[in-house]
Amino acid sequence: MLNIRGISLFPSAIEDAVRRVGELAEEFEIVVSRERELDVLTVKVGARPAVSGGRHPALGKLVETEIVSRCEVRPKVEVVPPGTLPRTEFKAQRVRDLRL
Repeated sequence: MLNIRGISLFPSAIEDAVRRVGELAEEFEIVVSRERELDVLTVKVGARPAVSGGRHPALGKLVETEIVSRCEVRPKVEVVPPGTLPRTEFKAQRVRDLRL
């Protein structure tokens, strides 16, 4: 479980939101960092190869909307080219907490 700006957030809730967007590849990464004493949630997602060469301008906004509606936290969403994110086996490996 993650605590982002006082909100308890389970990575599985973010995964559920990401999985609802059909244009995305299987892999995603959750990065929690701190900027100006505030927690920042960044979700990196990979587009499927057939989606505009791996990038689509509205795709990041769609992922953001899905996460906000389910988690009540507004993330930064980075759409990366297919194959950029490493393949993971467990949810815990999808989360990088850089606040330490």
